[in-house]
Amino acid sequence: MPVPFEGGCHCGAVRYKCQVKPQYTFYCHCNDCQRTTGSPFSMELMVERAATEIRGRLNQYEITGDSGKPVKRHFCPACGSG
Repeated sequence: MPVPFEGGCHCGAVRYKCQVKPQYTFYCHCNDCQRTTGSPFSMELMVERAATEIRGRLNQYEITGDSGKPVKRHFCPACGSG
């Protein structure tokens, strides 16, 4: 993956830019990720927070994951993109 990489929500109100390569990537097949994405899995990547810039306002909610640990989901309040 070329660095830096950037992207954002569907409407453009939230943007992100990351200055380092992901520490790792994975596919999650848990029930929550399936419901959130509407597909059999969610593709995730982990990056250093200090190397990531997020512009725009995010809303969040918290659920309990299959592991029993809290999972925080962040999304754009304008378009709902996660």
